[in-house]
Amino acid sequence: MDNTATHNSPRTWFLTSSLSPLCIRLIRLLLGHGDYVVACLPPQELENDERSAEFRELVNECKSNRKDREGWKDRIRGIRCDGRVMGACGAAVAEAVQVFGRIDILLCCKYEAVVGTVEELAATPATRNLVRDQFETIFFSQVNFIKAALPQFRAQHTGHIMVLTSIGGHIGTPGMSVYTAATWALEGFCDSLAYEIAPFNIKVTIVQPNKEIQSLTNKIIFAPQLPAAYYADYDGGSGSGGGGDSSSIHNSGGPLPPTAPSIRDIMSNVLNANPDTAVEPSEDEIQHRYPHLPAATLDRLVMETVHALTAIGGHENPPARHIVGFEGSIAVREKLKTVTEEMEDFVEASLAVDIFESELKDEAREGRAAMAMAMMMDAHMTGTGAALKTTLLALGTGPTTANPTPPSSAGLAGTALPDAAPLRFPSRPSRHVLFAPGLTLLLPPRAIMTLDPLVPVAPARVRALVVPIGQIKRDRFAAFVDRLNVENIVHLRDVTPDGRPNRNMFSPLAFPGGAMFYELMTYHPPPSHVALSPFDRYRKPLVLIAVADGVELQKSMFSKRHSGGRTVEETNIRALTQELEDLRDHYSQILVHQVLIFDYLPSTDKPVPIPEGLVTIPPPEKHLRTTMKTVMCDVSALLLAEMTTLAKAYEGRSYLDSPGTSASHTTNGLDDFSGRRNSQYSVPVGSRSSSAGGINDKIQARMSMPPVPFKGGSPLASSSSTPGRPSTPVGSRSGLANPPTTFDDFPAGGDSVPTSPEQHARPGTSEGHRTQSQDRVAVQGFGPGGINERMRTKTKCRIQVVVGSLYLQAGLWNIAIRELSEAATVAKSINDHLWHGKALELALISLLLLGWAGIEFQVPTIMLPPPEKGTALAAAIQDAESRDPQQPRWLRNLQIYIPELLDRILNLYTRVSGEHLPPLPLSEATIRSCRMLAALHIAEGQLGAESLDMIVFGKIPQIPLTTSPRFTIVPVRTQIVATLFRAFPASASELLTTVDRIVILSGIASVLGMLGFQRKKAMVVRELISVLVGGLVEARTRGAADVGIHPAAGLVGLNGLNGQANGANGAAASLEIGADDVEQGIEAFLGLVLKTYGVVADNLGTAIATGEVRDDSDATILSIIHKQSTARLFGMHQVKLNILRSCINFSEALPDFAGVLKYSSDLLRTAGSGIAPGPRREDAYPTISRDEQIRLARNISKTSNLSKRLGMGHLAAEYWDEFLVRGVKLEPLPVTRTPIPHAKSVLPEVSTARTSQDVNPFIYNPFLKKSDAVVERVLVAGETASFRLTLQNPYEIEVEIESIRIDTEGADFESAVESTVIGAYRTQILRVTGVAKGAGPLRVTGAIIRARGCRERRFPIFTEPWAPENEIKIKAIGVAALDVNSSLPSPAIERLTPVTLELSAIAEQPVVVVKSCTLPQSSVMILEGERQVFSVTLENLSTTTPADFLLFSFQDSTQEPLQLALSSRDATPSELYEYELILAKKQALRLRKRGDSRRFIAPGETATFDFEILGKPGLTTGLIQIDYAHLGVPQDEVGETFYTRQVSLALTVTVNASVDVTRVDVLPLHGSVPEALWLRTGHQKDASVEKPTMDTHCLLLVDLRNAWPSQVHVEIECDDGSKVEDDILPGNTSRVVLPVKRIYLEEPHAFIPALNPSRQRQFVFSTKITPDVERANREAFWYREKILGSLKGTWRATSGAARSGDIELRSIRLTSRMIEAVKVDEVGIDISMVDPEDDDGSSSSSSSSSSSSGSGSSSGSNVVAVDEFMQVRVRITNRTDQPMYPTLRLMPALRHRPQNVALDFTRKFSWNGTLQQALPLLPARATAEVVTGVTALCRGAFEVAASVEETRLWAPTSDEEEERESRKRASRPRSDTQTMMDAVLGARERRIWHSRRPCQFVVRDRR
Repeated sequence: MDNTATHNSPRTWFLTSSLSPLCIRLIRLLLGHGDYVVACLPPQELENDERSAEFRELVNECKSNRKDREGWKDRIRGIRCDGRVMGACGAAVAEAVQVFGRIDILLCCKYEAVVGTVEELAATPATRNLVRDQFETIFFSQVNFIKAALPQFRAQHTGHIMVLTSIGGHIGTPGMSVYTAATWALEGFCDSLAYEIAPFNIKVTIVQPNKEIQSLTNKIIFAPQLPAAYYADYDGGSGSGGGGDSSSIHNSGGPLPPTAPSIRDIMSNVLNANPDTAVEPSEDEIQHRYPHLPAATLDRLVMETVHALTAIGGHENPPARHIVGFEGSIAVREKLKTVTEEMEDFVEASLAVDIFESELKDEAREGRAAMAMAMMMDAHMTGTGAALKTTLLALGTGPTTANPTPPSSAGLAGTALPDAAPLRFPSRPSRHVLFAPGLTLLLPPRAIMTLDPLVPVAPARVRALVVPIGQIKRDRFAAFVDRLNVENIVHLRDVTPDGRPNRNMFSPLAFPGGAMFYELMTYHPPPSHVALSPFDRYRKPLVLIAVADGVELQKSMFSKRHSGGRTVEETNIRALTQELEDLRDHYSQILVHQVLIFDYLPSTDKPVPIPEGLVTIPPPEKHLRTTMKTVMCDVSALLLAEMTTLAKAYEGRSYLDSPGTSASHTTNGLDDFSGRRNSQYSVPVGSRSSSAGGINDKIQARMSMPPVPFKGGSPLASSSSTPGRPSTPVGSRSGLANPPTTFDDFPAGGDSVPTSPEQHARPGTSEGHRTQSQDRVAVQGFGPGGINERMRTKTKCRIQVVVGSLYLQAGLWNIAIRELSEAATVAKSINDHLWHGKALELALISLLLLGWAGIEFQVPTIMLPPPEKGTALAAAIQDAESRDPQQPRWLRNLQIYIPELLDRILNLYTRVSGEHLPPLPLSEATIRSCRMLAALHIAEGQLGAESLDMIVFGKIPQIPLTTSPRFTIVPVRTQIVATLFRAFPASASELLTTVDRIVILSGIASVLGMLGFQRKKAMVVRELISVLVGGLVEARTRGAADVGIHPAAGLVGLNGLNGQANGANGAAASLEIGADDVEQGIEAFLGLVLKTYGVVADNLGTAIATGEVRDDSDATILSIIHKQSTARLFGMHQVKLNILRSCINFSEALPDFAGVLKYSSDLLRTAGSGIAPGPRREDAYPTISRDEQIRLARNISKTSNLSKRLGMGHLAAEYWDEFLVRGVKLEPLPVTRTPIPHAKSVLPEVSTARTSQDVNPFIYNPFLKKSDAVVERVLVAGETASFRLTLQNPYEIEVEIESIRIDTEGADFESAVESTVIGAYRTQILRVTGVAKGAGPLRVTGAIIRARGCRERRFPIFTEPWAPENEIKIKAIGVAALDVNSSLPSPAIERLTPVTLELSAIAEQPVVVVKSCTLPQSSVMILEGERQVFSVTLENLSTTTPADFLLFSFQDSTQEPLQLALSSRDATPSELYEYELILAKKQALRLRKRGDSRRFIAPGETATFDFEILGKPGLTTGLIQIDYAHLGVPQDEVGETFYTRQVSLALTVTVNASVDVTRVDVLPLHGSVPEALWLRTGHQKDASVEKPTMDTHCLLLVDLRNAWPSQVHVEIECDDGSKVEDDILPGNTSRVVLPVKRIYLEEPHAFIPALNPSRQRQFVFSTKITPDVERANREAFWYREKILGSLKGTWRATSGAARSGDIELRSIRLTSRMIEAVKVDEVGIDISMVDPEDDDGSSSSSSSSSSSSGSGSSSGSNVVAVDEFMQVRVRITNRTDQPMYPTLRLMPALRHRPQNVALDFTRKFSWNGTLQQALPLLPARATAEVVTGVTALCRGAFEVAASVEETRLWAPTSDEEEERESRKRASRPRSDTQTMMDAVLGARERRIWHSRRPCQFVVRDRR
């Protein structure tokens, strides 16, 4: 087993108690994940059958053969162990290690709860033992397991101890005091243990679910209750005594009010729900129960905890504590809140000991306890509770919004949990920060402020310049900056204050609820912006962060100038230290300089010391949760300390000029610290700056790259004279007028700061020096009201504004409000309008940030509206309160004041005075103000969470506004727009650079987009494009420096090159211009313009440039077509084309390859018709000229090729016609390879198949079916299939298709890649091949095509013609009309449905061909009745697939006439039988068995099969069809559908006549067969052999004709051995006579059968046939079949070729005469004459009977005497199987007499009795004799005939009927059809039989 285990690899769990429902579900989840489990089984629980039943079920699951339980039994080990015995614990651990090799996780999960109050548990010795047992169970047993496992964990150098307790470890519960004590003891033990074992890499986690999770799944012990008298005096606070009966007292469970249920009540109620666990109140009995809960309830109860355990167990960085469930976390939070509130209430007692300075003590009394509370809560949630929040978020149950909705009262038990693998713990939790009561702010894990400079709170941000240092790659640098941006908001409560007393001016302790907002910049701001400081102090960076790559430290030395280190790493670290010093010298005005070494792992052998100023950051996988947060907090701490020095330097200034004013004064100090070294590691000498010169920054860094330090020389330029106050007249060389033309013309310093009119101090003093002119004193204006006093007041006021802005940037918003309100008051009094407006603006931002943080504030008096507006404002406040009473009062007041206050600020900025605000800050301030108003308007005029997020974070509203009127919402949109356009730059303004104009125009467009004015926004953006195009073209033609901009620097924000241009992190600069646009650079606002004008653009946007995978599904493409068709009907077409041409020019000017590709394709798309032409040839010509089309296509091709050469191969255009593919069709395979589908039911049954054929001849043969429509949709795996693709090109240019392949779904399919060129304005067909790699359903959904210069994408198949329709008319204004129409369903789009080609790919199949045949040229000549055998050899051409299924079918020219005859309605049943017999037994072709052939052809092998052909009349052609396939399984296991291929062999047959039967007759015998005839039939002359007689045989006469030109020998053989042979000459006819046996039939009128099973189920009743005719037909049929069954005729040619065959005797037809000659009657009548005196009845005259009477001669024994008494004996034989009631009639007559004489018996013949008599019942197959005495009275010849008639019909009894039915069931049952056919014979009638010959005798006189 592997010695290491990660969180995701299989882990070994050791569970100290495994019989609880929670543990069983945990084990099941662990085994399913692949982990190993050691399950300890407490003996006392294991012996309880109910407790261990569920575990035994788990054991049975592990032993079962279920696939999902495979291997479980090998990964679980159950150990019987009592944790209270230390030896047993050690043995269990040793056994676990022996079995699984290691233990990764020890889960201490033993639990049982003792319910009882403290006094109840102390009442008796038994209850006191419960206390000991509780500690033994919860504490000591788990400690024993931990102690036993620790040696193993230390040996492994890893391990994780998890202790499952409950929130009882935080919160006590009445009635469970001893359980709480044991839990706290165990958790305290684990807290201490965690520190002791941490060096061994052993981690400890306490998991705390709700109490009910553990209580309701384990043993509950109830201590006896105290007697009722104990509660007798309890009055619940009302003095009313007990207040209830004993039951209510008992139910109270302790000293609690009866209305508050105790824990005993709660547990009892749960247990009482099940009768088996009911608990009765008891005062003397200890009761224990195991709760029985339903399985579903248990799952909801424990599965959340189970998933939490699997997520945390074995994690590399698990939490120390983890609270499971929302309710538990809330309860713990409330408990901690109570603790902190109590600490705050007793803060005086805590501070009684004087350990602080008095100032700090006062601050602590003023509210530092609240800060401590917030820090405690944050630390708790970050440490022990962060895992809780992370798990909740992972489970989908945690709060995701600012106001999380708590779950139902059932807690998280009912929350849907994932059923996948165990959860893996995230690496970083979200931050949940609590602020003042009443407001909770939830920050997402990566809440990053937008870098938009026009966001309303932009002046509150701290700019940090991020530069690369050392060797670092660009992508790595960008990634490190992204990691810093994660923590760009730093809360002051997390910042450690500086301990130096002179650095606490901006101490975070002053306002821990504040926050600092960082703006990380990778480029230095332009000089025109820096010149606006200190009026806009936020424009200058205060922090410099140098980013180094720790991976590069050990690779090679950064510089050869730096050496001396022991290793390369140490040398490079020293080099970074020196470069940090260079950066401090170069960027001397930046306050904090810090080097961050990312992904640095120190050496474990000899770690290199890290110098001061360098900070190492481990790789992300080694991060702690607070690593990056700590880095930014440390940077913030340094910055706050240094801001004190900066603020004091400002306070020492003698004068501050406004931006854009002339400078006529000198200065004794610069704006910030010119030439000053960073003082973050040294204490300044004084509070004022000692700089005397006016040295400016030399900003020489390239603006296209992050600034880097200069290698040589000082970056500072000295100046001998101090510049005066700057002025910005038109034509001056300042940064605000005309920008520098070269990089060397950039100013050397950062700011040019004016001086005060006061005189300078002398050299050497702290005041500086004075000049001669400055020693003069002006008399006029001297004194307090003079000019100098006003200047000092103005300077002080302005400095206070600057200091207030520093407080704002430092996050000390409350102090900033104080400073700024005071400064605003002073500025107002001295009419310093610009600074008055600045103070009000910054103060308003401070108030908004306080509101965002949820801190109550009061609007300063200076910011209140004038008194004349008080009435209207009061009414507005009341109206706002009525709309939302829950809104905080301070926010409600501020939202009412904001519109008037912003209007006042802008008026101050634009007021006519001696100082004018430059256009840039004025426009930006106007835009910021309008964005505040827009945020209020979007939030329905309410200042709350939504509007504050838009103001602070710059969030874009999710749902954009429309042009619908919103007059009731204040501020009104029209007022906002009117104010906004005041920021619109003048066209001829020379004080704005191109970049500034772009930013301002973009900001205006952004606000217009937020307000829903899309058309106005488009107008502004169009102006923006003109500015961009002009600037870019000039930059490309004259060079970047000639116009003062550089494309990479000036447009860095526009192109998103600073790494922040994405929707999540905020867009850069001016690009947040759309309400719901994806802000990603130039394409975003150009796309906005195109959308506004209705350009038919590619709606999938930026995927072209980013290489992302696009969604090319049918739904997406239909949506695109819908939007494009809607856009075609919107706006003016020519304007769209012009806009697109401008966008192309703009992209070429950048250059922007992605833009050139996109807008060129958009122009082609917009110019196209957007239709799918049909047969009517709709006009699909584009609206631009052919030359322009060619130019655009070449432009796309060239740009794409260029981007590939430059390494940007992912750039491609989007093809401009969605209807490229107009059809896909599968070309049919050759007939011999076409797979044909069949149902499983058509497979022949091998056990009953005849050798002649494989299918029933009377059932429709599906293998002969020709179904072209079906087989065209089947592919064979591994074989090439060809498709015909129809492509359209409605443009007048050729389209080069670089690659095209089939797009499929379902089975694996590999398409060949083809290329082609589609001609101009045509439809073209292309053949594309492909191979199915596997079997299964296959769907062709389109084609994946790459046109030259375009993205490879999928195109659906549109076969039907289609054109957009303008059927929808929606009343809307502007872009809203386009959006509304796009969102509505379109009938035209509903008709547009992509077509798919449904195919089926089957497994690989063999290919069989006919290799050879023994018939020459597949032709044969044969005689009628002759059979010839020939062989066919089949070859399998496949080299991999055998043919294991072969089925042979035959067709010939005789089958069709027979089938037509069978379908005739006039055919009789006997004729149908004849036709069916020929089909079934007289096939012209059939397969013959041979010993060496089997129906299997191996790959590449052959097989030979023998066939037989029978000569039949009408046979001219034949076909042998072989259906073959590879099934791979037995036929009974074949699926419902299988496929075969066919190969056939056509035969040409010539059939000549041989021997014909010309005539047939049957004659009765009159006497015996002549001896000559008998001998001729092949019998020997033997007297012992009885010859045939007339009673047993008849004669068959057959005339045979030889139609063959050669002599033939014929033989006719009977089944009794008789055989007649004869030779017949050609053309002659010969008669053959053959005695045949007479036939007796049991049922001569039986139903004529049908060989076709389907016809047996059919019955057609015909009224044309009478019952007599039907009986005659049936009788003729059966006697004929009996005769034919006994005869066989053959012929053989005696000359020429050896030929032989069968004589077709089925042409024999029997007449009624023939039938009488051949049949034997059902009743036999034998008549004989007997002498009565003869004892044996034979001594007198001989008998004469129908069966044995003589020939009728008068001689012999048939002579009797006259008057002699004789007896006529009649023997009646019943040959049927039914009894009968016979009536015998004797009919004597004279022979040879007419009838009238013959029947006259007078004096001629006498008899005794009657001639007619009814006989008794004659049983079946029985014989009866009747004797009648007669006497002849005269001589003569007499005869006696007899007849037998049924007296009545015999009806069987019930017993006889049952016996008959049983016999029928034993035989073949009669079908219903047969029963109906019997009805055709009519009703059953009485029958009569006559003797065939009378008994003849001669009477003579007695001698």
